[in-house]
Amino acid sequence: MSDLLKNKEDMTDVYTYKDCTKYYNQLMKEKHMVDRCEAAAKYSEKYLTPMFKSWAAQMGKQLLFVDLLSCYGNDTLVHTNAFYKADFERMWSSEETCYRLHKPRQFPVKTFAADKSEPAL
Repeated sequence: MSDLLKNKEDMTDVYTYKDCTKYYNQLMKEKHMVDRCEAAAKYSEKYLTPMFKSWAAQMGKQLLFVDLLSCYGNDTLVHTNAFYKADFERMWSSEETCYRLHKPRQFPVKTFAADKSEPAL
């Protein structure tokens, strides 16, 4: 695990930049993270979401979702809200939209994320 932390790029300057669109353009697009999220969302919506919904129904309560080494919560949104590339483009398009989720959770869930970059969370 410590090797993963050493190799994770520090994005503090992006996280603390005054305009959220820099985050989307510099991280999500240039590093092709949005493409990775798109593939993960397709897989998650087809295979994981039905399973998570079933578990929540069987237990009769919210699931707990832990995202270690998260990407500012984007990986979490892929699985909990079925966020696709177009959803990220919409969310990160302006300062007005980047603080609101336009898609609801797909199943009852509480989330926790841990990111190496302190300002991210």
